[in-house]
Amino acid sequence: MNISRFKITIAIFLLIAALWIVQLFAIQIIDVYNFKSSRYNRNNPSKRFLNPIRGKILDRNGKVLVATNLYFQLDFDKNAIKNYLRRKNDPRTVDEVLDQIATICSEVTNKKKSSFEKKLAKKTPVLFFHLLEEDKLKLVRKFKQNKITGYVIQFSKYKRTYLSDNTALRLIGNIKENIDTVSESPLKNSKYTLQGISGIESSYNDHLAGSFGWKEYLNNAKGEPLPVKDLQFKDVVNGSDVQLTIDIELQRSIEAIIQEGVEKYEAQTGMCTVMDPKTGEIWSTKWRRDYSSLIKCWNC
Repeated sequence: MNISRFKITIAIFLLIAALWIVQLFAIQIIDVYNFKSSRYNRNNPSKRFLNPIRGKILDRNGKVLVATNLYFQLDFDKNAIKNYLRRKNDPRTVDEVLDQIATICSEVTNKKKSSFEKKLAKKTPVLFFHLLEEDKLKLVRKFKQNKITGYVIQFSKYKRTYLSDNTALRLIGNIKENIDTVSESPLKNSKYTLQGISGIESSYNDHLAGSFGWKEYLNNAKGEPLPVKDLQFKDVVNGSDVQLTIDIELQRSIEAIIQEGVEKYEAQTGMCTVMDPKTGEIWSTKWRRDYSSLIKCWNC
């Protein structure tokens, strides 16, 4: 009887050893790359990109013609709100909480409450709007004061805002969004940039764009950040401002005169340049394609 038990014990031990050997063989020989990657991620910090803010474009008098605004996305989970109200024995209904959310968002962003009510009425409410960093903190503080939960607010994108209407639009140029997703360990998030594709935005893209930063981080099994010392980082460098020699008010007048002349005389095109003969600075131009002489200074 004892011999039979001994044989069974030995058989179980050999079976476990065989399975362990097969597992080690699979990890170290067959799937060696994934094994190295997972081991690296457990023992080495990951890096997260810090995206720079694109610089402004100003006229000769310092008036901002183009600026970059941050946009955030605000997601709500109605079920999470409902569960919170039930758990805390809160007498409010989900609809009443959503009405509070619409009111708070309207106050912080100075937008109509009805625009938020329309989005919150959807099955999966998602709010997307321009929000400065200080406004985001104000929004979160008001949510906390009113005991509103079940939301996630996160950076969505940068948006280039042209403050001079359509004046000098061809001169200033346009941009496009670039999202370069990096999947190689340890860099696992995206580089997000606005790239100039025409006009001043393109010609001085390197000055306006800035350079990326990054910071290391370690998370626990729940995805929560660990308070680890001596993590490395690189500061993000925001883009430099570019100041033109153009006077935007004079430019607006010149464009109106050119447009009126073209329509009056049925001309195919028109051109006008106003220059300071002493300095060579161009104060206004229409239909000009060479932008190099229009820069007064950059990184001023």
